[in-house]
Amino acid sequence: VDFFGEELIAGMSTKIEWFRPVFPADTLTAEAEITNLTKRNERNGIAEVTINAYNQNNELVLKATTEALLKCR
Repeated sequence: VDFFGEELIAGMSTKIEWFRPVFPADTLTAEAEITNLTKRNERNGIAEVTINAYNQNNELVLKATTEALLKCR
């Protein structure tokens, strides 16, 4: 899914934490949440998105947090 669309100026950072191994037969589901918005100036700001991925046993296997520089609407 393209979270940022045409508003994306640049990716800034990504942090990935692994909590459990993932195997070829696993079924993963994920949820994404905007965890922070910071306006830098009138033209742009920073959005932080956190994605949690779970295996078929509803165990957290991965947490990824990414920041992106976006155009303001």
